[in-house]
Amino acid sequence: MDALKKARRILKSRPNVTLLEDMLVTRLSTKDGCVCGATVLDLRTGQFFAISAKATVLATGGMSGELYPYSSNNPFGISTDAVGAGHALACQAGAELVDMEMVQFVPLPSGNRFLNLRYFPEFWVGPYMNARGEIVEDEVMGYPGNFYSYQLAQKLYLEIEKGNGPIYIDRRGQPPPNQEPSIQCWAARRKLIKRLDIDPQQHKIEIVIGSHFSAGGVSINARAETTIPGLFAAGEVTGNINGALRLAGISFTQMIVFGIEAGKQAALFALEHPKTTGLPEEQAKREQNRIASFLKPENRVRLVDLRRQLQQTMEKHFFIVRTRLDMIAGMEKIESIMEQIPRITVPACKRFNLEWVRAIEFELLVQVAKITAASALAREESRGFHKRTDFPDEDNGRWLVHTVARQNEAKLEIRPRPVTITRLSPGVSYGAR
Repeated sequence: MDALKKARRILKSRPNVTLLEDMLVTRLSTKDGCVCGATVLDLRTGQFFAISAKATVLATGGMSGELYPYSSNNPFGISTDAVGAGHALACQAGAELVDMEMVQFVPLPSGNRFLNLRYFPEFWVGPYMNARGEIVEDEVMGYPGNFYSYQLAQKLYLEIEKGNGPIYIDRRGQPPPNQEPSIQCWAARRKLIKRLDIDPQQHKIEIVIGSHFSAGGVSINARAETTIPGLFAAGEVTGNINGALRLAGISFTQMIVFGIEAGKQAALFALEHPKTTGLPEEQAKREQNRIASFLKPENRVRLVDLRRQLQQTMEKHFFIVRTRLDMIAGMEKIESIMEQIPRITVPACKRFNLEWVRAIEFELLVQVAKITAASALAREESRGFHKRTDFPDEDNGRWLVHTVARQNEAKLEIRPRPVTITRLSPGVSYGAR
């Protein structure tokens, strides 16, 4: 937080920087095949306006935090609004998204009170036990990605599906962790979990499986350029980086490396294109009417009900284990939810109307769900985070490819794109069990 405060102070001190806060971007604007700005809602005043831009950088974070009932993106039960807004905005603008079916799932403590434990690596090594007291897994560090491994999540899920759940982590009687943590705040956190009486050395902790990271995202190249001119991206909103196996801790590297590159390349692009193309007035007016429609008094659909339906649909049809018929049924449910969005009711006020914000973002989230579902249905194999019972094996002959999603007018298109192989051969096993 101190670093963010310092960055804010530096930005505000620069005479050539205008810092806009409490703003919601509702849509990216395009002209002549380029991103030329965005439409924005000022949350403080409720004012809608448009911004022209020579270059735009997406840094909107992940998309899986609100897609599923349980998520590590909501620490201590508080939503971080990881709704995939940037993914949907980019797709609407014509940019390509890749590998959206690759959603990482991890074990999480059951109950908000226990979420303090998720920051302690020594807790996640297990042992993992089922409801009968039988050890399901006690050698987590042998997996690629360790406790972030897709293989571990799949194994625990299948144990629950057998009827042997819930799953617990039971460290009672285990050697205590090293008390010289590499991160200074862990010592204070260990004192906190003792005060909260949730010390895993004294209690067995029930776990659930929730979403953690979206390995897919907006397609970028090494210069952080998307497939549409004028639009750059960095962080978890991007694809092309993790493939089907994300290693622990790489998201920070991904954020820093491509954050720097995106800023540098966006600045160069702006210098090379000194004149803005101008924001199409008809796009801005159409967008203003769209978001204002949520304020109609005749609307009767509750957002909380639709959100619950979407999360239940994603958990039932697009969770750890997937199959064709289930996914087709899930896509029909997503379409049904999408049809109800224009009838969502929100309070008829414009200043700091958080329900209005959530309704606007929910439409983007449903679009992300649709892209994720279509990408999962298209990939007829099992690879990494994407497990299909009807295609249980990897198929490098047909599916050593990216799935590419692109909005072509009203139709969402999914097509394959070859993977560029450089140093690591897909035929080599990297610690798989």
